[in-house]
Amino acid sequence: MYAGPMAKALRKAYPRRRSFKVLEDNDPSGFKTKKATVSKKRAKISSFNLPKRSPQLNVLDYAVWSEISSRMRAQERRWPVNKKETREKYLARLRRTAFRLPPKFINSSIKNMKERCQRLHKAKGGHIEEGGGKKNRKRS
Repeated sequence: MYAGPMAKALRKAYPRRRSFKVLEDNDPSGFKTKKATVSKKRAKISSFNLPKRSPQLNVLDYAVWSEISSRMRAQERRWPVNKKETREKYLARLRRTAFRLPPKFINSSIKNMKERCQRLHKAKGGHIEEGGGKKNRKRS
């Protein structure tokens, strides 16, 4: 992955760069293996690793699943009390709900990751405050 598709995509997106830094989670079975480490070094890719148990930096955790859950619960509140749902129907409804999330919501959630990563970098990998809105930032 590192020497092939990722390196190719990074070089295409940033043709003038000689090296790249990517954000990676803390899964030792993936990017921390010897093979991955060697491939990244050859492709001049270094990683900015997420601290353990850092869901605040995974767009699925801090935004998408929360929104899907809210929408699913809102649908269920409109149901009759005795309504039952099979596993297959639940999965189909979950899929529909996820695919109906507005592109604007998805894009703004992804865009928010840049600011979250900057805050993490500033904290030198330590814990960061959730939220991160302007009201939570110190004024200069």
